[in-house]
Amino acid sequence: MRDSCNDLNYKHEYQVVFIEPNDGSHVFGLQIGSPFTYPTGSLPVANAQSLRILARDLTVVFETSFTRDQWHNFAVQVDWDAITLGVYYSKGPMLLSPTSRKAVLNKGLVAGPDGQGDFHFGVLKLPIANPADSASQATDVVHRGLQENTTETLHYSGVFVEGVTGGVSAGYGLKIPALKN
Repeated sequence: MRDSCNDLNYKHEYQVVFIEPNDGSHVFGLQIGSPFTYPTGSLPVANAQSLRILARDLTVVFETSFTRDQWHNFAVQVDWDAITLGVYYSKGPMLLSPTSRKAVLNKGLVAGPDGQGDFHFGVLKLPIANPADSASQATDVVHRGLQENTTETLHYSGVFVEGVTGGVSAGYGLKIPALKN
């Protein structure tokens, strides 16, 4: 949930939910804010206050406005064999529903254990490139860059991982069919 008192700084990119294989890429990611770029363009970007589900190749699979004081509910279905993603979404107390008619191919994902990874949720805030840094320094988002407005809040509730055999949990104990490609 977006916090009214300590909102995020939308000039920055926030990676808030993702699966990270050993190669440092993401199987999928939930992103908020302005994507990190070098050189830095005009900030914040037009859709900075949107929640975006990205596939491994950074294609936006789903996007919605990140409204204040309202829960945004997601389920991301990863089919490791078919190498697809399915996204489900709702607001507030509403049941989850699919955001598309079928699962989408997750281009670039490696099948099997090498394509899988660790599940992360939190507030990973990428810096803004420092104009005083060289090109090689500016893209080192772990050690370099500018970070301002560090009092920020993002609320999570009910984060869990489950299989989709028998369907996807839509809320209130109900299951809906998993997406197929």
